[in-house]
Amino acid sequence: MVAGRKIKEQKRKLFGEDAPTAQKRVKKNDININDMEITNEELQRALKELVENQRKKMVEDDSIAVPYCAAENAYEILSSVEFPNDPEYRRRVTVFRDLWRKGFFLSPGTKYMVVCVDAAEKIPSLELISISRVATQVKKEVLLAVVAADSVIPYYTKINWWKGSE
Repeated sequence: MVAGRKIKEQKRKLFGEDAPTAQKRVKKNDININDMEITNEELQRALKELVENQRKKMVEDDSIAVPYCAAENAYEILSSVEFPNDPEYRRRVTVFRDLWRKGFFLSPGTKYMVVCVDAAEKIPSLELISISRVATQVKKEVLLAVVAADSVIPYYTKINWWKGSE
């Protein structure tokens, strides 16, 4: 990050501020860390900037992000997080913990789309159809997690979208 910024600064000096963006763009071939002098202060500034950006994301985002840093105040950041107290959040946490315990780790790139529903609620058929269509479009499999209000173990059902040509 620091090396890329230094190269971009050098290109701005060389070509000027009015140069086309393509000319000022930093490419992988431009960066040779062995030839570049990077000071400890520059590295510390970049690390502080990354930590600050992560902290801003935590405040702006409605989900809970655990910062990946070795900052001295990391425990203070984690202890200050307010957890929502609603049934939807409880269902999601129950499903996440159960899948984690079984060895499945959910991330945006996984092949499953997990939908958490309450066992007491009825799911409209049009909602199931729309979920299945979206999952088909993004090439994911739908995992329907049904969570009862008095249970910590959800039931799972895999939903497939039937295609007429198959």
